[in-house]
Amino acid sequence: MDWHDTAEEAAFRAEARAFIRDRFPASYVPDPDGEHSLEPEDVWGYNWMADRVSEDPARREGARRWAAVLAERGWVAPHWPPEHGGAGLGAMEDFILQEEMMRARVPPVNGIGVNLLGPTLLEHGTDEQRAEHLPRIASGEIAWAQGFSEPGAGSDLASLRTRAVREGDHYVVNGQKVWTSLGQYADWLFVLVRTDPEAPKHRGITFLLLEATTPGVTIRPIEDIRGRRPSRRSSSTTPGSPSGTGSVRRTGVGTRR
Repeated sequence: MDWHDTAEEAAFRAEARAFIRDRFPASYVPDPDGEHSLEPEDVWGYNWMADRVSEDPARREGARRWAAVLAERGWVAPHWPPEHGGAGLGAMEDFILQEEMMRARVPPVNGIGVNLLGPTLLEHGTDEQRAEHLPRIASGEIAWAQGFSEPGAGSDLASLRTRAVREGDHYVVNGQKVWTSLGQYADWLFVLVRTDPEAPKHRGITFLLLEATTPGVTIRPIEDIRGRRPSRRSSSTTPGSPSGTGSVRRTGVGTRR
């Protein structure tokens, strides 16, 4: 196999390299003492989800400016269709762009929303869900975290116990999620919940979209051996509610029956 770039790929690589060199905000510099993301695609010294809400105005502005610069080209989500805020790049162009960002040691933007939630909505979401969420992910406006693991359901995710009960246009959610990477910086969470407790444990599971500020949602830190807090434990509990539940409007993507 020939691993060299074709002429077209070499031209795109040069374009991407020049774009990063010329447009990356000079004030957005690595912070080796900051809290780093544990996501494998991230760059040491940066944590875009944390940086976008940093108490340091220069760092916050740098992260938001970088998102805006990438969004101009559809390069926050380069492999997405243009009608949803992407650039419609093919697999090789997407790979080259990511490779050049790693070479330049600059951070990607909105990785969880772009690489995990976005493809799910593109494949299984409704038109309403795609219109509401995809443009804001592709612009860097909204950041997401994943709520799958639970205190008793990690690798064996089918053991999850978080419940969601449909009440009219809402689901009432009751349970806990754990190891929610970057959950403290997320605006929204996508969570797996059990909606049919009578079904076999690998079925009866629904994928919900949950706004982090929904009444009853609590996000608490998990401190690691370094004294840092990269992950979070989240729960749906409403103080004063007899059943200890939180409510979320009906934004399920699909149900495993």
